[in-house]
Amino acid sequence: VAAIADGFQPEQKPPFAVTAGERRELRFELSKFACSVRVRVTDGETGAILPGVVVHQKSLSQERLPDLAGGDSPELFVEDVIEDDRETFRAVTDGEGRAVLGSFPGPYVLVVRHPRYRDFIGERFPLKDGDRKDVEVRLTPYPPAERELSFGGTVTDGGTERPLSGVAVTCHYRE
Repeated sequence: VAAIADGFQPEQKPPFAVTAGERRELRFELSKFACSVRVRVTDGETGAILPGVVVHQKSLSQERLPDLAGGDSPELFVEDVIEDDRETFRAVTDGEGRAVLGSFPGPYVLVVRHPRYRDFIGERFPLKDGDRKDVEVRLTPYPPAERELSFGGTVTDGGTERPLSGVAVTCHYRE
C-alpha cells in the first residue's frame, strides 16, 4: 500500500493480509519535496495534448556528468541518461498532458519518451530549495514510415546457441 500526492515524497507500507469484512487503519505522514517540476507535453506539429507520456527527471552529479557523455561538452543520449544509475523521478502525463515531479535540490535533466515520438532530452537545469520549475515539451512525431518499422530474428543463448523464449527486444530510433 502506498500513499502518493503531488509535491510530497511517496510513502509505502509493507504488505499485509486482510480478510473479508476486516478493517485496517493505516497512518501515512508524507513529507513535502523541497522542489518540483511541472511538465506539459504536446505534439510538436499539431499542439495536441499528449496523455500517457513517460517523463523522467534524472539527477546529474556535476562531477560525473562528463563521464556519462564522454567529454566536457557532452551530447547526451536517452539510453545514457535513462540507464545510468543516478536517482530519478518518474511520472506519466495525465489527460491534460501534465505531470508533476517532486524532487530535491540539485542538477537535473528532463527526459520524455513516447513510442510514437522522438525522445526528448532537455537542457540541464539546477533546482534550489523551494524552486518550482515549469517546462513545456513539444514532442516531434516520427514520420509515418518510421512508426511502422518492423524487424525479426532469433535471440539465442550465447553459450549453447539455442533459441531463447520470452525475450523482450527493444529498438530505439536515433538520428
